[in-house]
Amino acid sequence: MRLAWFREQKTIYQVLDEHKRQIDAGVDGSLRELERQWKRIIRIIRPYARFLAREASKRGATIETVVRSRRYQDLMLVIQTQLTAFSSIAYKQVVSAKSSMVGLSESHLAQLIPGTSLAQPDIRAIRAIIGSFGDGSPLVDVFARFTPRAVATVRDILATALAEGKNSRQISKKILEAISGDDIAATLYDARRIAQTEIMRAYRESSHARYTENANALEGWQWLSALDRRTCPICLGRHGSVHPVSERMATHPQCRCRQIPIVEGVEKILKETGEEWLRKQPASVQRAVFPSPGRYKVWTEGTKLQEMIYEIDTPNWGKQPRLTPLRVIQSEKAA
Repeated sequence: MRLAWFREQKTIYQVLDEHKRQIDAGVDGSLRELERQWKRIIRIIRPYARFLAREASKRGATIETVVRSRRYQDLMLVIQTQLTAFSSIAYKQVVSAKSSMVGLSESHLAQLIPGTSLAQPDIRAIRAIIGSFGDGSPLVDVFARFTPRAVATVRDILATALAEGKNSRQISKKILEAISGDDIAATLYDARRIAQTEIMRAYRESSHARYTENANALEGWQWLSALDRRTCPICLGRHGSVHPVSERMATHPQCRCRQIPIVEGVEKILKETGEEWLRKQPASVQRAVFPSPGRYKVWTEGTKLQEMIYEIDTPNWGKQPRLTPLRVIQSEKAA
């Protein structure tokens, strides 16, 4: 049976591209808002860091006297207050984005299985997907580390600067670099990474719940990856693969992949594997896909993408795929 149900001359691939754009817009919008809020916090913290730097540069200052000073206490308070506020904003932003993804998964499935009255999953299951945060959840764990990381970073910088006899300008520069740079900004990276993972997980889990409720109309689902130079070997290795309705999608952090249904009595949507797609790409794209020249080399020598993948069980995220270490692949080829 041909895929002839799409109106307005849209092909199945145009519909899937449209779905991808909608998903990307939702994820990117949430991440941009996190970055905007982070920059606002840095602007608020910056003057307090300068005040503390002046205190630390006074004659006779020691780490003990500086830590007991009002300027230090002021900076610690503003860091704690602002990072707590950021945690709350980020949390709400992600929950809102997850709710939107649940809605998208419903409309997308309806477009991929038109003319069918779809059964709806238990509302409690949907609520659990949207609100699956709590003590011990990955995102809450990251937020809980914000303030201790910031405090420890500032104290370490002060101790080093005092020991080296730095002046006010130098100390201020070091603190601001730490707050705006990799030391504390790593927290923003963690928040972005896990927020993106949580938002996409909501889309996939909602799709899984809807597939399960409509299993009588489906034969299973196929793995759909982004198919671009940013797609990793794991995702390309699974692109086009077929899975039973009951199977959950085991993905890695920040994965952009999603599942698409295999409708009963209808030919599968994806005809090409990720391996086949990659073989057709120019060398520049192929090299960009692999994290190292060595891994690209073993692939060109015949190692399949699927042979580079294994799975682990994680306490917070469940099953996750990983790339087999290159040395293991090389030793197996040499054996």
